[in-house]
Amino acid sequence: NNISIENPFQGNKRKRKEPNDHQNFIVTASTSAQYTEPTQSNVQTTKDFYRINAYYVILDTLVTKLRERFSNDSLQMGISIDNFFQLKFEESQFFIDHYQGLLNLSKFNIQSEMTVVKNSILQLGNEINYETIKQNISKSVFPNLYKLLQVAISIPISLATCERSFSAMHKIKTWLRISMLQEKFNNSSILYIEKDININIENVIDVFADQNRFIVLK
Repeated sequence: NNISIENPFQGNKRKRKEPNDHQNFIVTASTSAQYTEPTQSNVQTTKDFYRINAYYVILDTLVTKLRERFSNDSLQMGISIDNFFQLKFEESQFFIDHYQGLLNLSKFNIQSEMTVVKNSILQLGNEINYETIKQNISKSVFPNLYKLLQVAISIPISLATCERSFSAMHKIKTWLRISMLQEKFNNSSILYIEKDININIENVIDVFADQNRFIVLK
């Protein structure tokens, strides 16, 4: 397409500076302070320029983000939760230890409840998984196991929703809706992000109809 890339080390005439509001903070994204103007001494060819300033930079960013996302703790937590769904107490202790204090649970009671539910499922000849656990426990009989199960099934969902919300923001808060208040934005975001959930319209209408109004809707 007749695009010239023969002068990669010409550089910008204006030197880049780091924003003042970034100087007193630790930032994880790249800033202008990390950028070095290409010169004839460190760049020999066009290929060298794009390898140093594009290819290596992209690879370094990918590796860094993958290490942050799949750290040893996060991988250990995922394996521990998977073992928890199989009611393996010893193998799921990393997950249990992480949340038992926060939820004020008894570790001894958790082990006892897991043993009872596991034996109950095996006696029926069923496979141990989330569906069979859900069918064999109740909040009143197995309170500790019930709370941990709620946490275990919500962790991956919360992560996925968090990531989807960023890609949905630009679709919800457009230039035409720039004056949208935070409460309305939150409600609109929930409706858009969780649009895969089936909602009974009749139930929604009944909720609005039961509210106090000057006009009687029923």
